[in-house]
Amino acid sequence: MIDNKKVRYYIFSIILFILSFGGKEQAVTFPVWLLMLYWLLGYSLKDRKVWIQTIPFFLLSVLFGVISMLANASGGLGALSGETTYPLWQRFIFGCYSLFEYLTKFVFPFKLLYLYPFPTMIGEPLHEWLLMYPALTAIIVVTLWKYFLKTPVLTGGLVFFLIHIVIVLHVVPLARFAVVADRYIYLASIGGCFIIAWYAVHFLQQWKNRRKTGLYITLLFYVFYLGIYSNLRSRVWHDSDSLKKEIKELLKDNKKDDTAICEFEADFINTLKK
Repeated sequence: MIDNKKVRYYIFSIILFILSFGGKEQAVTFPVWLLMLYWLLGYSLKDRKVWIQTIPFFLLSVLFGVISMLANASGGLGALSGETTYPLWQRFIFGCYSLFEYLTKFVFPFKLLYLYPFPTMIGEPLHEWLLMYPALTAIIVVTLWKYFLKTPVLTGGLVFFLIHIVIVLHVVPLARFAVVADRYIYLASIGGCFIIAWYAVHFLQQWKNRRKTGLYITLLFYVFYLGIYSNLRSRVWHDSDSLKKEIKELLKDNKKDDTAICEFEADFINTLKK
């Protein structure tokens, strides 16, 4: 966009960006991704032209982000609703927990659900096992920070992943009653797929025949696993009745009381109607 001086392309980009909010509020992350794209293409983020072209997108993101929060607040949901929510320190812990859940289920999908209820209700103390997630996050960042910076492929893929997942980590209260939703990872997973694909090609070029055969077999079993598990999950996703049954069983297993189950089921039904 910097070197191409055709204004119509820029205007089309803004129009499409505005229209994207009609599909998903996660579109607010696009300006940050745009800056990352400039960086990957070798442009300096100190270049004034970069910011001149991206600032309109940031302004639109702020505008539509506020509109989205106000719309949710009018329905008694979200950060501006005034409703009781989890305190900031608990939301931070939930954010770390959600991040690891997204990463884990991206690499190895297992026990997938339509909706994942919060581990605790508002006002309840957190389970002690949740505290390990902020600790793990800090350990990984501190120990691998320099390695990430020296590995552009890994850095680029992870940054892409984080850009497109950070707004749904519940650090800012969301109009959502689930701590994790698999559908939020669809766009973010492009970053993870890029890392996997790059390293797979790299190893295939470097390894000898025996190792290549082992990698091919591993990938084949992985693809079979994904196919079989997708088929099993599609049976649960067959209709709303099968989904409701699974969620009721999940909440009972988590020892939620009857009131919580009824509230969650009502929210779930409203979600299906959207």
